[in-house]
Amino acid sequence: MPGRILVVDDEAEMLVSLKKILTRQGFTVEGTTEPEAAVAMIGTGAFDLLLTDLKMPGMDGVELLKRVKRIQPDLIVIILTGYARVDTAVAAMKEGAFDYLEKPFSPGQIELVVRRALSHHRLETENLLLRARIEEQFGFDRIVGKSPEMLAVFDLVRKVARSDMNVLVIGESGTGKELIANAIHLNSPRREKPFIPVDCGAIVGTLMESELFGYVKGSFTGANTNKRGLIEMADGGTLFLDELGELSPSLQVKLLRTLQERKFRPVGGSHFISVDIRIVGATNRNLREAVKAGTFREDLYHRLN
Repeated sequence: MPGRILVVDDEAEMLVSLKKILTRQGFTVEGTTEPEAAVAMIGTGAFDLLLTDLKMPGMDGVELLKRVKRIQPDLIVIILTGYARVDTAVAAMKEGAFDYLEKPFSPGQIELVVRRALSHHRLETENLLLRARIEEQFGFDRIVGKSPEMLAVFDLVRKVARSDMNVLVIGESGTGKELIANAIHLNSPRREKPFIPVDCGAIVGTLMESELFGYVKGSFTGANTNKRGLIEMADGGTLFLDELGELSPSLQVKLLRTLQERKFRPVGGSHFISVDIRIVGATNRNLREAVKAGTFREDLYHRLN
């Protein structure tokens, strides 16, 4: 899969390292330590993807993202960030970034994210007309709301749908969080794959693990056959976790590991199952307060938000 990549990092050593890694992986790569120069280079229309550091003097990665998106709206942008600045990287998603990578990262992680982004870009280009029809068919006609606030929500949903990031929808009960989640799915490249909803507050902790991850025959009393979990059933598509703030601490750990490693083991199983899912979570709780209180994992919160 050919790809023309521009790398921007104010640290010359990191820039050289990234260029070498990506060149070895078969990409056409150019780089600069100057964000202003990057803006001019993007203006030539010569690049498919921008890989930029977040923290840079003069112009940070978010400002660079805004400027290049005005020049080339369909440019794929990936943000490089340290864990301490993940909140800022997530904010960049709202401005149209495709994904972000936390430092330190391996060459394999870079290649995975870049290839996924370029594949997404190719599908977007090939299916532009199809997407327009699908957006018309599966837009927001089932969601009531014409106020400026709701129109802003619809616009954000369209932006989020084009990325492949996990999403957190926050709102009171009965405000249509599942409809928003479904609209995100139906306007995303995953639309042809399953949309699997799960009510995390309706199933007790021990049963929830079996529901999400499945189990193998003989793993507990009554497990007479193998059962696929909802995560496996959502492979390639979207898993909607309603009221995810109700997940037990142990399930939060297992879900986080699944998101990080893209694989999991069923209850009682000895072999890993690879999975490619996008999670849209929903809650009526203040998860930031839950993080402060120690009832919800901070690292999972960042992965989902």
